[in-house]
Amino acid sequence: TLGYVFYHRVPIDQIPTTPLMPSYPLHVPVIEEPREKILANYQLAQNYPNPFNPSTTIRFDVSKPDVVTLKIYNILGQEVATLANGNLQAGSYKVMFDASNLSSGVYYYQLSSSAFTQTRKMVVLR
Repeated sequence: TLGYVFYHRVPIDQIPTTPLMPSYPLHVPVIEEPREKILANYQLAQNYPNPFNPSTTIRFDVSKPDVVTLKIYNILGQEVATLANGNLQAGSYKVMFDASNLSSGVYYYQLSSSAFTQTRKMVVLR
């Protein structure tokens, strides 16, 4: 694996304007979106853009305070990155993932909590 990646919450108005992210290891910002509605369900959205090179955004919703993990796996099921791992409050979040040091191919990202697990596919194109 590439090592551990830690997360922290960043207010939406403090997002850096540069689209480039540093190489691993890095602190991946988990950005809490404004709470305009009460979320009824967990949700893991399709990353955008997809396919991508070198970075993409992953959005997800958490319906109640919970321990949440967001991990990236290669086609063999080996974990290549952990983007979130800890207590999150109910709300909408987005994470920017930089795949600069990954080869082209299909990868999977999985959101897990005590009450929910969902996996989606993404493609890195060089």
